[in-house]
Amino acid sequence: PAANILQQAQLPLVSHNKCREKYGIVDSSAHLCAGAGHAAASGGCNGDSGGPLVCEMAGKWYLHGAVSFGKRNCPTTHYTVFTRITSYRSWILQKIGLN
Repeated sequence: PAANILQQAQLPLVSHNKCREKYGIVDSSAHLCAGAGHAAASGGCNGDSGGPLVCEMAGKWYLHGAVSFGKRNCPTTHYTVFTRITSYRSWILQKIGLN
């Protein structure tokens, strides 16, 4: 069931090669993968779509991804796949009127 309180998890970023081993269809220019990749770990699940992947750099937080997909039934043996925000930067800027 969906949580009533906003959830947060720290997920390690994963190489595209490791992510491809689990999914096979990961595009390094459009996707980022995160998660531990083993049972009983944290990861994305149903209802998380569009949720943020943020990373701290030099004391500031940056949006790097939005939840795109994962494996059915949310096994944490698979990674959470995020859309890479920088791949859509010009489109986003155009939509918000800054391009």
